[in-house]
Amino acid sequence: MSVESTKVLVIGPPSTSIHALFDKIAALTSKHNFNLTLVAGDLFESANDDEIDAVINGSLNPPIDVYYTLGRQPPHASLLDKLDNGGGAIAQRVFMLAKSSVLTTRSGLRIGAFGGVHDTSTLVEGDQHDNNSPAITQTTLNSFTEFFDPRRNTSDSSSLAAARAHAKSLSNANLDILLTHSWPSSITLLSNKPLPNLAAHPPAHSWGSSAVTSAVSYSTPKYVFSGGQRVFWEREPFVSPNGLSTRFISLGQFGNTQKQRSFYAFSITPRGHSKEDVPPASTSSPLPALTQVQKRSAEEEGKESGNSYIFAQQASAYDEASKRGKKNKRHQGEISQDECWFCLSNPRVTKHLIVSIGEECYITLPKGQLIDPATSAVPGGGHVLIIPISHYPNLFSLPADIAQRVQSELLDWRDALARCYAKYNSSLVSYELGRYWSRGGHAHIQAVPIPNEIISALGAHLTNEGVAQGVEWESDPQKALDELEDGQSYLRVDLPNGGKFVHLIRPAPFNQQFARLALASFLDIPQRADWRNCTLPDEQETDIANDFRNAFKHFEGGKKEIEIVNAIYGEGSATKDNGNIRLRTSISVDSGITLRTRLDNQSVKLNVGQLPPTSVTFTLDGSSSPTPMLSHIEAVAGTAGNKAELERLIREESEEGEGELLRTMHVLHAYPPASIQVEDTHALATLAATLRAYNRTHAATVFAESSYDCPICLRRRKGVHGAEMPCGCAVCAACLRDMTELHVREGSLDSLICPSPTCTLPIPDATILEVSGESVHQRVVYLRQKKAAEDDPRTVYCPLCHTPVARPPENALVGDSESDEGAQRLRVCPQCSFAFCCYCRRTYHGPVAACPVSTTLHYVRAYAHALEQSNSRDQLALESRYGRKYLQRLLADFLESEASRRTIENTAQACPHCAVRTEKSSGCNHMSCRCGTHFCFLCGGRLVPSNPYPHFNTPGTYCFQKLFDGLLQNQDGAQVEQDNPYNDIAYHNGFDDDDVLGLDLQLAIMQIAHEHMQ
Repeated sequence: MSVESTKVLVIGPPSTSIHALFDKIAALTSKHNFNLTLVAGDLFESANDDEIDAVINGSLNPPIDVYYTLGRQPPHASLLDKLDNGGGAIAQRVFMLAKSSVLTTRSGLRIGAFGGVHDTSTLVEGDQHDNNSPAITQTTLNSFTEFFDPRRNTSDSSSLAAARAHAKSLSNANLDILLTHSWPSSITLLSNKPLPNLAAHPPAHSWGSSAVTSAVSYSTPKYVFSGGQRVFWEREPFVSPNGLSTRFISLGQFGNTQKQRSFYAFSITPRGHSKEDVPPASTSSPLPALTQVQKRSAEEEGKESGNSYIFAQQASAYDEASKRGKKNKRHQGEISQDECWFCLSNPRVTKHLIVSIGEECYITLPKGQLIDPATSAVPGGGHVLIIPISHYPNLFSLPADIAQRVQSELLDWRDALARCYAKYNSSLVSYELGRYWSRGGHAHIQAVPIPNEIISALGAHLTNEGVAQGVEWESDPQKALDELEDGQSYLRVDLPNGGKFVHLIRPAPFNQQFARLALASFLDIPQRADWRNCTLPDEQETDIANDFRNAFKHFEGGKKEIEIVNAIYGEGSATKDNGNIRLRTSISVDSGITLRTRLDNQSVKLNVGQLPPTSVTFTLDGSSSPTPMLSHIEAVAGTAGNKAELERLIREESEEGEGELLRTMHVLHAYPPASIQVEDTHALATLAATLRAYNRTHAATVFAESSYDCPICLRRRKGVHGAEMPCGCAVCAACLRDMTELHVREGSLDSLICPSPTCTLPIPDATILEVSGESVHQRVVYLRQKKAAEDDPRTVYCPLCHTPVARPPENALVGDSESDEGAQRLRVCPQCSFAFCCYCRRTYHGPVAACPVSTTLHYVRAYAHALEQSNSRDQLALESRYGRKYLQRLLADFLESEASRRTIENTAQACPHCAVRTEKSSGCNHMSCRCGTHFCFLCGGRLVPSNPYPHFNTPGTYCFQKLFDGLLQNQDGAQVEQDNPYNDIAYHNGFDDDDVLGLDLQLAIMQIAHEHMQ
């Protein structure tokens, strides 16, 4: 049984009156016979009360059924009763689809709605599903996915009929049409369509909602319409892993003033009733794979779960915490070590703030510390972080094999800090926020010095602050910590007298900065509650860190300074041998470096970001507490002047004491050279090559150790598995190889560009060679050369091997003589070295000999036709390819030979034996050929040589009584020689009757050619 298609009209949310919209629908329906109308958003978004009342009471009706869904605002108050009692029917032929719903029409179309807006701040575990609220919650998504996930069967499993009904409903669970207010978050990926760029909107990639992404991934609709952004953009179709294609269309507001398209019309047959072919120009799906969307832990298998892979990352932190698996398990969304600001393996860690490093932990000053260093009793402020070197979200998640060592060293650091603070009449208060959510999970303890004269009042202050801000302190804090459940987040505050405050973070709003806010209030420094208001320039932070480092060095139990340098700047940065300490570090330069020659003052600017390692040697003085003394500097290819300047800076910044090495490293990195002077140009060239090679190697090493998000597979990968392009974008080597091979197979080199959605630069050949190999690279080079040849009208192809041969450079064509023009016809095939004429495609016949007429007729005819039709475009194309003067000369020769041929054909008769033509000037029509054949000039028939005249005396024949025909009589009856009757005949160009050239054009062309030849 055949199913008829449905004509659907989709319109963006109206910005004008409902009356104008219904009139427009009526006009379009009368012309195109639409069956239903869908509004990509809220129909009543801009309607006034009178219009809404008119729709409800039936005085304002659309001509066909209109369906709409929820937008950015709740439904109008006057519509709520209708929604509660009418099941979505607002009025006759006006229906509202619930925020998370699926409708099957009479024709079998499955239309889904996922309206509203996604705001992560509204996500609360266990939220109620309110169809009238525009906020998309986890329950909203759960409710929507129940329509599509067979594992989320809510029917009565004990009822066989119910089970069969549910299975049948899921047999064709994919949607035909989905209406949303927001864009899917990743919809712009893999698309080459230009994105909307309006001043009133943020960039398109920031418009999306991960919740809508999950909804689209589950439902796999044929069409997705969104009207929330009020701009028109139609993405290429994309194919999901299940083989179904989806089209995404964003519509502008109906009646908008920016001329954004607001209508979309199409015919559609329900899925399952028609064969689906992959649309042309389709891409892979930019959405997460369904296996990721439905990802569950082993403990949850078989249970209900509506969280999508991306949506769950942005959902409630408590929802994530409640689903944690075994202890020490890494979780999706957790930040990697090379991104973590607290991991020493991250090259971007704030090294100048590090105070000391131990075996398992290190101490560092925070950015924007709570205590003001300018007024603190403790030098440098004293607010520090104690951070385990291993990357774990909190102290209770540490593996058993290192937990004891970390805890022991933490206590040692706390004791050392407490003794340091005590020297300055302060006490140590520490707090820890043990988090199982967000991407910043690296355990740490914050230690703050509190003046002794007020420390006794801190406990009461924390209690009062907890009551004021809804933070419930546990009555037995130690028991709460001992019985802490896996995945439970917490806040812990330790006082100097051994007292503890513990708050177990539950599914409710909680300010993660509570501890800092409470201490800022207690110390009467509310302006320093936000760390961002307390940051300082790196130079000041370095001085403050040195002040605290010097104050703390007598109490620390960590490594010596040489080990601290190695931990901060990399292993091997500081070495000790035979009474000498050698520092070796690579220097970063922000704006390149200038190389100058001393002899002739030549210079060159290199755009490099890194200089080869600089070495500084210190000699120990041999005392019981040896002090390193600067003895030697070895800078990169520098002269004595460069080294002297560096040595001066180090000596000015350095002070006697144990901080000498760290201060020196700071100087090396804080004062990079702006220029380097060398002796001559040879040394300059050598040094420039060395610096460029070092930077290439350094950049490759840094990239291999970093992480990036692949724009193709959307996974986070290590640089060692990827490729970095000159534009700065990074992509998986495997993804780039597959993409390159795909475009090469399809021959679509125009699409061989950077896959990043914000970049359109082509992928360089070097990158293709690196990731795809020599064979693919050669194919790419060949296709690019082939395309360039096809785009150049002057390119010809070798008649032997069909290799494209480009025109020689213009500067190789000198002069304007005939021989120079002939030389321009020479082409030499780069593949087989065959020398040929680019006009006739035969072996090159020299600059003087003309091409055979038979080989030039086709483009001479085309040139004549272009002149006759005044087609300047074709004329210029031919002249560009073959040369204007050459074409004019060929055309003149061709017209002259055609005129001669026509004259001979019309004034001479061919011998029936040898075909040689004979022209009659006077006399009778009996002709005698040189071959001995006698024939009639009028009909060309053979004559008997001995008696030819009976041919002219036979009645009824064409030649009867025409022995002397061909002579005219004047008015007096006298015979005269007949004029040539063929002078005024328009002669032919040799092809067909429709292409006869006009006489005026022939004469004009011949005049041009003759002028050229003269």
